[in-house]
Amino acid sequence: MFLMSKGEVCDLQLPLLIDFIGLLDEKITQLLSQVDQYNDGYNVGIYENTEYFIGIGFVAMQQYMVDTMWNSNIDKKTALKYGSVSSNGKTCISLINSAANWWKHEPEGKLSEYTFQDVFDISKSLEYPLSNVLALLCESNKVELLSVIRHLESWRDEFVTVVMNQKKTTSVY
Repeated sequence: MFLMSKGEVCDLQLPLLIDFIGLLDEKITQLLSQVDQYNDGYNVGIYENTEYFIGIGFVAMQQYMVDTMWNSNIDKKTALKYGSVSSNGKTCISLINSAANWWKHEPEGKLSEYTFQDVFDISKSLEYPLSNVLALLCESNKVELLSVIRHLESWRDEFVTVVMNQKKTTSVY
């Protein structure tokens, strides 16, 4: 959810999300630091745990998106077209949404074709697909969840502009 004050966006949720994502990044860094200590199958468990925390991060970002959309007349399908575009030509927000849905629904075997294609097109593998999505979204930046925040801000800014323009056109008689 966001508020407008003197033409400026007051984003109440982003600072909370940044704090939470920072905690997840710390845990991921801690887990990955253990990889060099082991040279056996134990690393698979470390990577699985890392994938778990990355998935939680994507779900938190998806929740931010839904909170931001609250009380707007813009449907989710349209909102997923806003914001920065990734190197694979999809909007970053749509990839975040697909990664979150993957994490939530893959264990049930209930992935939509759209979600599967979005994630698999990046990962090219069913092993650690969310790590691959994260790496794509981070581009040349450090591969961490906090590096994705800039895409959420880009999406939010475009979304808010569209919402504000809608309000201007609907309030003029």
